[in-house]
Amino acid sequence: MKKVYISDLHIGDGKGKDDFSFDSELIEFIDQLIDVGCDELIIAGDGLELLNSSVVMSLELSPFVPDTANVSRALLESIVTQHEDVFQAFRRFSKKGRIVYVIGNHDYYLLFDDNLRKQLKEVLGGSERVSVLPYYFDPEMRILTLHGNQFDAVNRLSVDTKSKRILMPFSEYMSRYMFEHFDSNLLRINVPEHILKDYHNVSPILDVFKWFQYIRDFYDLEFDLMDLWNKSFVKMLKTDFSKAWLKANYPYMRVFTGLFVNRYGGMKIGERIVRFVMDIRTVKRTDYLFKSAKKFLGAFRDNGFKSIMDSRYFVGFQELPKVVPSEISGCIMGHNHRSSLRIVHVDGEKKFYANPGTWKPVVEAIDGSNGKAFEKRIELGYVIVEKEGNGFHIEARQVRKLNDVKL
Repeated sequence: MKKVYISDLHIGDGKGKDDFSFDSELIEFIDQLIDVGCDELIIAGDGLELLNSSVVMSLELSPFVPDTANVSRALLESIVTQHEDVFQAFRRFSKKGRIVYVIGNHDYYLLFDDNLRKQLKEVLGGSERVSVLPYYFDPEMRILTLHGNQFDAVNRLSVDTKSKRILMPFSEYMSRYMFEHFDSNLLRINVPEHILKDYHNVSPILDVFKWFQYIRDFYDLEFDLMDLWNKSFVKMLKTDFSKAWLKANYPYMRVFTGLFVNRYGGMKIGERIVRFVMDIRTVKRTDYLFKSAKKFLGAFRDNGFKSIMDSRYFVGFQELPKVVPSEISGCIMGHNHRSSLRIVHVDGEKKFYANPGTWKPVVEAIDGSNGKAFEKRIELGYVIVEKEGNGFHIEARQVRKLNDVKL
């Protein structure tokens, strides 16, 4: 039995922020899976880039999850048309094996739109061979697959304390707000296109402070991108959405959040706080997805499992995942665009956590540079799991691509 996991392809409609350009590589990869007899292909979230599609970006910006009923078919058709050969490859695979599509945060509309889920099943190969799920527990392999955005505060859904309606993720609101109030300014002053695209791929997103400084020094620009971004960001933090989101997610930190949203707040204070938090995370080298996976696997006993099964992590799900640690041998997540494969020891049993990584370009600080230099990383990753007797053979692989290298 052979199963393959991929994640965070972010296949878009070719407009705006879409920078998926690996059609030929993905088609070749899928055809190889057919040749080797892969039983199942699991996409661990964000296979499609719905949030930044031109259809979604044309919708009115609201604090709440939008109603996509009137745009469902156009939303997917715009992506399929742009990558027709890729979807034909998926359909070829589905004739031989099964496809499981786990929903992430860049495609979370699938949670709320049954017609959208049906349409996705059609374009991938049909409902008999394709499943679209909020999470996937494989009883044969005993592997739990989640996207992982559930455990990332700025990328998960939350519930408004007043209206009880579902608030969109903070990251989505920020992306769309800044697109309107910051990106538009960059277009007017003719910032090079590659700078604009790289800005959307900075990871972690809070490193954008360091990245703007790097861009200013490296390109010797006449205008201050950081100042433009600060002004837009401060205005966003004072919107009704930001206040509602902070209240829903950090209700006991009103004094702290007040530094951002009241009339005395400013980006200088916010920037210093964010930099301090990021420095602490760098020192601790926190991998919140790995820590969350260990809770599912039982590494922190019952208290750890109870804490991870909090309903606030699963807003939009019809019910909490029906799993218990003793049933789970492995946990696979995507989301953070970092390939990983790690052993977890639980009561003498070896379990595992894996992350397939991403097929999306990532702009990040070069190791050891202290944020003074950045590079664009492109690693096409995947995880292979084969059952061997009572155990597993697991591999995490990446194909690293370098562009613009002069030989």
